[in-house]
Amino acid sequence: MGKTIYISGPEHLLMNGKELYYKKVDLCRKYGFEVDPLPDSYFDPLLPKDQKIKLALLRVERIQNCDIIIADVNDFRFSVEPYGESAVELGIAYPLGKEMIGYMRDTRSCGERYPGKKLSGSNGRYTDLNGNGFEPTCLNLMLSQSAVIVEGDFEDALKKLKEMDRK
Repeated sequence: MGKTIYISGPEHLLMNGKELYYKKVDLCRKYGFEVDPLPDSYFDPLLPKDQKIKLALLRVERIQNCDIIIADVNDFRFSVEPYGESAVELGIAYPLGKEMIGYMRDTRSCGERYPGKKLSGSNGRYTDLNGNGFEPTCLNLMLSQSAVIVEGDFEDALKKLKEMDRK
């Protein structure tokens, strides 16, 4: 039996999210990995609060029981930060010693990817118009240094994982 993967990302917010999520589950299996899929209630935007809390706890349990977490760390909602739930899930996985892989379309530094107006200081570091600096890496240092970050999509992350397993 292959290693078990936990899939992290904002699919549940998308109209076709359930379909996209199960395509990822199928890709994992194609590459020889196991997935314990999240229940269909994961995709229900009208789930009552008490059920959402139970679902959140189930997700923590699945992270505890997986071998690997693969997270979509693409810029979310016009920012240079990943989806908050994915960041939290990686934060849960890290102290548990889980293998962590993030994937994103563009791995340039946060400052280079920032869509708004920015300034370049005398030290060469970008800031936004409020004077807030950007990480010099593609994500904040806590994420970019604890997870393997792959430029590409979910399947590229699976390919990288297979390559890492061969070493």
